[in-house]
Amino acid sequence: MLPVDRLWLATGSATPAVRRERGLDLAALLAGRPAQEHARRVAALHALCGAAHGLAATLALDAARGAPRAASADERQALRRATAREQVRRLLLDWPAQRPAGAAATAAAREALGAMPAWTDGAGAAPWADWLQRRLLRMPAAAWLRCAAQGGEDWLAAWCEGGESPVAAWLAAARAQAARLRQPVRAWLPDEAAAADWGRALGAAAEASAPVMDAGGPTETGPWTRRADPLRDAHDNAWMRLIARLRDAVQLALDEDGRWLASGSVALGRGQGLAWVEMARGVLWHAVGLAPGADGQERIAWARLVAPTDWNFHPRGPVAALLARLPAGPVAPRSRADWAVLAYDACVPTHWAAAAAPREPAHA
Repeated sequence: MLPVDRLWLATGSATPAVRRERGLDLAALLAGRPAQEHARRVAALHALCGAAHGLAATLALDAARGAPRAASADERQALRRATAREQVRRLLLDWPAQRPAGAAATAAAREALGAMPAWTDGAGAAPWADWLQRRLLRMPAAAWLRCAAQGGEDWLAAWCEGGESPVAAWLAAARAQAARLRQPVRAWLPDEAAAADWGRALGAAAEASAPVMDAGGPTETGPWTRRADPLRDAHDNAWMRLIARLRDAVQLALDEDGRWLASGSVALGRGQGLAWVEMARGVLWHAVGLAPGADGQERIAWARLVAPTDWNFHPRGPVAALLARLPAGPVAPRSRADWAVLAYDACVPTHWAAAAAPREPAHA
């Protein structure tokens, strides 16, 4: 088994509030390998989010070869399916296991997940969308999105309190504490020139750099920062950031042309490329440099991957900023802080600094 990273967290004035313990040097693992194997290798290393990593790696390679592009229609649809399935797993499997809302709600969530139809390349979205409407929303998806947009947090709270689905019941139980954890949404949505400047700095760095800052603090990424979403700023507390995953799944169910999730790439220079893909946890960045090997075969000179967890859980990132504002303490503050960790959804195990045992995520 490959070693995995771990995150150590603290509340209050502890410095840093987030510390990362590296388990695997991906850059070293990928460097020197044949370029033709790169996308497949990266996807294999990333479990359930392999589709997004494989796509980002492919786009970065194309940009490095002088042909930057966004995802094709087929690639968009594959990303759409993979992201929708991952969001639903979070809603019905991971969250109820990590923060149970009662035995009945957990059993109902598992039963709904077991009834989820397959959504593969050969199967259209209609059965999956119908399942989502019947089992999770209990109303038409388009109407749910319209009401959520018009009524905002108040309408969403009322819908959850109705408790007509396992997701609604879980979110209703979460609201009392999660909604108290407020932090403005600071999304970084660069144009190609700004992305290229950042990518060049990333390529020159020994490891992933700190999140881009704006005037108010560190920027963040998540399903609430979608480039296509005009309601980004409404997700200004941990509860609304949790809701964003349900909104994302609903949007994807209706996204027939696969345009909800943004992607793109840009050449950084000769033999160097940067790509970005919106995935379940937020924006995924891949940068790569190519060089001929001794055998004349195109090889990876260097590779950098910045996943949403790298961005959000950086020591100078948005989670650290939020945790630093919470009072230090062994029980109540950590119980509240757990909601921040859940909302930003780390993809690696997390420890509280004074705790002995880690809380394992659904996958690394």
